[in-house]
Amino acid sequence: MNGLLFSKGNFKDNNEDSAWVSYHEYGGLRSKGNWKNNKKEGVWVGYFENGQLSYKGTWKYNMKEGV
Repeated sequence: MNGLLFSKGNFKDNNEDSAWVSYHEYGGLRSKGNWKNNKKEGVWVGYFENGQLSYKGTWKYNMKEGV
């Protein structure tokens, strides 16, 4: 471990239930999106370690929607 923050968000009744952000090992943004009742919900965006966009998509009930 390097002492840097890995992820941040909130839990409700032991389930991920809020906006969450996760980071690469050396601090760069890895992904961000929302959890609702422990399921991915809404737009999620991911980044490579160099900061370039890796993916962007919409999720509903923990399943990817669309292309």
